Order: sequence, then structure tokens, then C-alpha cells
Amino acid sequence: MGKYALANGRCALLRGHIQRCGGGLWYGDYATFEQGLNRLLDSTEAATMGEKGKAYVQENFRWDRVIQGYQSMLAKIEAKN
Repeated sequence: MGKYALANGRCALLRGHIQRCGGGLWYGDYATFEQGLNRLLDSTEAATMGEKGKAYVQENFRWDRVIQGYQSMLAKIEAKN
């Protein structure tokens, strides 16, 4: 959607996606949540983060890529049997 993320850093999955794409910030407690929110609201980098996140999703989570991932996983399972 082109919007930045401010995610709970205790969730390794969300933190990992944000680290890979640069599409937002994460927090670990109220103080870092507040800092992150202020940073995003008071800066022009928020729009850039949103665009990076959007590009990351479009590149990695298009339907054809999701199906390709499932097919690859199933082929590996089948090869083990």
C-alpha cells in the first residue's frame, strides 16, 4: 500500500521483513514505540520507507512467486520420499 510499518520487534517475522526491505521501524517497548512513531511522523523518510516496503511486497509476494515457493517446497518434500 506504500505505507511504512511500525511493528512489534518481539515478532521476529515482522522485524525480519522490515530489516530486509527498509520499509519501517520496529519497537521493543513503549519508549522505542514512541521514538519510532515520532520519527515517522516528523520525517520525510517515512514516504521512502513506505515505497521500499511496497516494492519488497511486489517483488516477493506476487501470486506467481507464492505459488513458485509452494511448488519448490513440495518438490523437496517429494524428493525426500
